[in-house]
Amino acid sequence: MKKYWLLFFIVISGYFPLTSVYAANCSFPDLGGEYSVFIPQMAIPADTPDGTLLYSSPKQNIKVVCDGTPTKNLIVATVTSDFSEFLKIRNGIKVTLYINDVPFSYASTVTLGQMNTTPFQSTMSVRVEVKVDRSMGTIPPQGTYLSGGFQSVFVMPIADYSAGRGVISLYTPNIVFIPCSIDLSLVPDTINFGQMQNRDLESGKKYSKVFTTHIVKSKGCSSLLNPKFGINILFSPVGQSINPDGSLNLNNGLGLSISDENGIKVPFNTEWQIENVDKNSILSNNFTATVQKVAGQTIKNGDFSGDVVVEINYF
Repeated sequence: MKKYWLLFFIVISGYFPLTSVYAANCSFPDLGGEYSVFIPQMAIPADTPDGTLLYSSPKQNIKVVCDGTPTKNLIVATVTSDFSEFLKIRNGIKVTLYINDVPFSYASTVTLGQMNTTPFQSTMSVRVEVKVDRSMGTIPPQGTYLSGGFQSVFVMPIADYSAGRGVISLYTPNIVFIPCSIDLSLVPDTINFGQMQNRDLESGKKYSKVFTTHIVKSKGCSSLLNPKFGINILFSPVGQSINPDGSLNLNNGLGLSISDENGIKVPFNTEWQIENVDKNSILSNNFTATVQKVAGQTIKNGDFSGDVVVEINYF
């Protein structure tokens, strides 16, 4: 006798709604996704005073866009582990990266907003500052601070490292330490142009005086120093504007300009370089200060004065 088993296959069909979640992807559309902060080449003497500002970058405003399904997630700027390790270097120098004027520390996060709509858009400001900070250790007499660059900050949905992100990278090429100190003097430190005639100025005559910068180096500076370094000289006006022709506005229809030994004008607030400082203990450079009428302005009679600060830094 045959036996049969009846098998009942019960098939339950149904509809299971699936919710697709798309992570927000963030970028800097105007910059190709990455913004690079370059700290310029510089040389730092071991005896540089505490608190000295070595470099301050212009503030850069960056457009941030995050697309995808609105998630109500926070959009943040957060430091990378490489940047946190970089900030732990103790060599007397403090590099501070500011996001929306908030200084970044070892584990900083700045909230840019919440992604309630798509796309999320915001503007973020970025700048960097380099100072001597003795609480960060002692400046070594020589050596290299850091050569190269690394990803420093990610802009992304909070804690979502799988999402696309905007990247801020910091580059610090050729920052070196030198066992050297330098003093600057000017001869003369006050330039007197004497009496000038209106008719001569109106006819295009220029009045010129020569002055000299003396840069005196300490014994720590050596021709055998490795790496080599150079010096920048800057002429910075104090409280006076610059005329359209690049001269210093003396507020009387006249302008003051400065040129080097080759007759080439040295723009104000611009670095004039002395490359590869050699073994001579004193470096002397002659400059010429020139006063002349500014086109389109009316000359005013009477005394005048102009103040210019002469600064030096190292590279």
